[in-house]
Amino acid sequence: MSGALTVRTVIDGTEYSQDDIRWWELDRARTALTLLKSRIGDELMRELLTEDLRAADRAMAPLPGASDGAWRSAVTERWKSTGSTPTDS
Repeated sequence: MSGALTVRTVIDGTEYSQDDIRWWELDRARTALTLLKSRIGDELMRELLTEDLRAADRAMAPLPGASDGAWRSAVTERWKSTGSTPTDS
């Protein structure tokens, strides 16, 4: 018997794992970003995301062991590894 705890959620009689719920939330977030992008346009979307990254950099800076731009670098590397950008639909 494994010591790992598995959390399951039951909705309307169907059981979902935490991974199922995470994927569902990710899909909802992507859909929301795509809708926002279609309403405000590519250029404004890039500006908003860039400012969001700057705010995250400022928030990370005071944390012990966090260098300036640590969060931004991690996100940028993730985008590069997936071959997409934050404004790709």
